[in-house]
Amino acid sequence: MKPLFEDTDPHIEEMLLARIRAMTPQKRFARIGDMNRTLDRLVHAEVRRHPDATAHEVRIRVAPNLRRPDAPRLRSEC
Repeated sequence: MKPLFEDTDPHIEEMLLARIRAMTPQKRFARIGDMNRTLDRLVHAEVRRHPDATAHEVRIRVAPNLRRPDAPRLRSEC
């Protein structure tokens, strides 16, 4: 099998995949939610480097960085 990650030892990658396979669907979705919340926090932290930005401007700056259906609509509100 071709490795998914070029920078990860194949043994470690197989261990990771085995743990993911062992998860229930509910646990997998919970992890996805955790990762999305982490992404939101990281993107917002970057955007907050613009301290004078309004809440609306923050949403406009954040939306293109996220893969969400509302991103194009928010981007067009500029």
